[in-house]
Order: sequence, then C-alpha cells, then structure tokens
Amino acid sequence: MFLPSLRRLFRLSPDSAQTARIEVDSELEFHLQMRIDELVARGVPEPEARAEALRRFGDLAEARVSLQQRAVDQAGRSRRLAWSRDLSQDIGFAIRGLRRRPGLTAVAVATIGLGIGLTTTVLAVVNRLVLHPLPYPNAERLAQVWLAT
Repeated sequence: MFLPSLRRLFRLSPDSAQTARIEVDSELEFHLQMRIDELVARGVPEPEARAEALRRFGDLAEARVSLQQRAVDQAGRSRRLAWSRDLSQDIGFAIRGLRRRPGLTAVAVATIGLGIGLTTTVLAVVNRLVLHPLPYPNAERLAQVWLAT
C-alpha cells in the first residue's frame, strides 16, 4: 500500500508532462518569432528571415527534447520537495501533539516496545523449534508414543 504511493511520488503525471511539452513548445516558438521579427525589422523578407532564424537557432528538435526533459525533471523535483516539506510539517505536528500528552506518549511507547519484544521472542522460538532441526542425531526419525484408551 505504501509502495505504490512512493512510486507515484517519483513519477510525473501525464498531464504535467503534457503541460511541460506545451510550455516548452510555446517558449521556443516565442524566441524563434522574436528572432524572425528582429530580422524582418532589419529589412529581411519573411521567408528568408524564418530560414535564417532557424539556422541561427540550431537543431530545434534537439533543443525541444532537452528542454522538455529539463522541465519534466524540474516538475518532479518541485513535487518531491513539496512532499518532503509536508512530511516534515506532519512529523513536527505529531511531536508537538505527543509533547502535550506525556502520559499517552509513555503508554504508546511502552506498548510499541512490548509489541516489538514479544514479536521478536515468538519469532525466535518459532525459528528454533519449527524451522531448524532438533539438535539430536537422526532427529527426523524421532516419534511420539502414547497409549490410546
């Protein structure tokens, strides 16, 4: 139950990934259009200005992929940071609550300690008696005899 939510923390939702792609595309188009407008203002015809802007810009597809990956990574980092901040606030809230009720805290700690101790003892006994063979030669040949009445 906890593992899927942990996996979800490190994965970006499809909506966020799509939003990152859209934002990167619009940003790249904005910068390309600014360069085209600058060249047109200098007197270069529109088709030539677009070709020159694309040539100066370089590999648009590679830049798009790189920027989209950065945007996705940044969104994931932001979400993990928010999650860890929320977790630290929750832990602080729990500690303040436990400080307000020291009797309840002592009972809870004693109960948890007793539970851990009993579990360890039971598992040690089960491990020794059930999982390991008896410490006798030919232990598998031992049998129990009793009288039937």
